Amino acid sequence: MTKEEILSQPKHLCRRCNEYVLEQIFVLEESVCGMCYIQIEHFAPKESRCYYVYEHYNDDGIFYVGKGSGNRAWEGRRNNTWKKVADKGYKVNIVQENMYEMDAFALEKQLIEHYDNLTNRRDYIY
Repeated sequence: MTKEEILSQPKHLCRRCNEYVLEQIFVLEESVCGMCYIQIEHFAPKESRCYYVYEHYNDDGIFYVGKGSGNRAWEGRRNNTWKKVADKGYKVNIVQENMYEMDAFALEKQLIEHYDNLTNRRDYIY
């Protein structure tokens, strides 16, 4: 599945927040997104849409996918494998922004599974 296919997957309209969300994070029997379901059930306080999913890439291609908020995508605090690749220079691509954390986790997971050789995968090959 390509990144474009992942991003274009069918989305469902949450009856509470009126946002479209991916199927994986949609609670069908309630017709609400995962974040609203948590809020309704009082498991978590209201959360702002401050998260995003990003990629780190260089001339060799994408080598890291992550989710974050604030300046996380531009910070260098990562594992040693990431540092070895990033020391050669890298750029940041914001894949999607203004997301709830749960939505960002779901998209990050899909993209990590999509790419074969990421530094944040255990099977990374130099």
